[in-house]
Amino acid sequence: MVGDIKHIFVIQSLFEGDVKSGQELYDDTIKRGIEYFQPNDIRIKHKFFNAPTKKSFVEYLKFISENAYLMSDGLLLHLEMHGSANRDGLVCSDKSLITWIELIDLFRVINIQCNNALYISLASCFGRDLFNGTNPELKSPYSGYISASKEVLPDEILQNFSSMFEILIKKGNVITAYLEASTPDSSFFYKDAKETFIQSFEYVKRRLYNDPEFKRMALGPELYDSIDATGGYGKEELVELMMEQALNEIYGKQKEAFYFNN
Repeated sequence: MVGDIKHIFVIQSLFEGDVKSGQELYDDTIKRGIEYFQPNDIRIKHKFFNAPTKKSFVEYLKFISENAYLMSDGLLLHLEMHGSANRDGLVCSDKSLITWIELIDLFRVINIQCNNALYISLASCFGRDLFNGTNPELKSPYSGYISASKEVLPDEILQNFSSMFEILIKKGNVITAYLEASTPDSSFFYKDAKETFIQSFEYVKRRLYNDPEFKRMALGPELYDSIDATGGYGKEELVELMMEQALNEIYGKQKEAFYFNN
């Protein structure tokens, strides 16, 4: 079932002096809850990593990707990190930036390996911007992710994710857990691969209509230039028709590239 989880990895990369919310969440809620309270028929495997540097953070993700083929029954990756003030990625313990594009490339490998069973929860500020790193011409980097679109405080993070993980441990499904734990004033939201693709394609559509050079390249430079040179009656209608055809082709190619067959 979509959203079922059998594996949880928590990676923490916080600054010195920060509340170690990832460790606290893992020890008090995830590990304890699974070992003492979770039903055996939905028992989840789990692991905690503390990443003091960007290099170690990337190595942990690569370790997960090397083993993700064994986790097609559902993998949840929970990251406890700071979001960049520039909203262009996450900041590791050593203050180095890992951009959304870098993260997406690492997540994509994991998601391909586990056959689109990767779910991500981002306990960080501005995590919603993760989707900006996606490329609709490549496979989706996740099945879905939970994140905030604004600044969030450690207490809010612990409160939201403690509730979610408690329900996840009881019921075994991250989407169910998110929906049941969510409150009207929560800063965290769920976005799946379908919504990501739709938003990415809308961006392509806006560029096609508003960026003359992008329009020229999409329609074919030689053909577009020849129509532009002739001018006259019907030119705008012809360009509009060509744009509709180009959008249909782009949509079909990107959808085939982005989505999984399962």
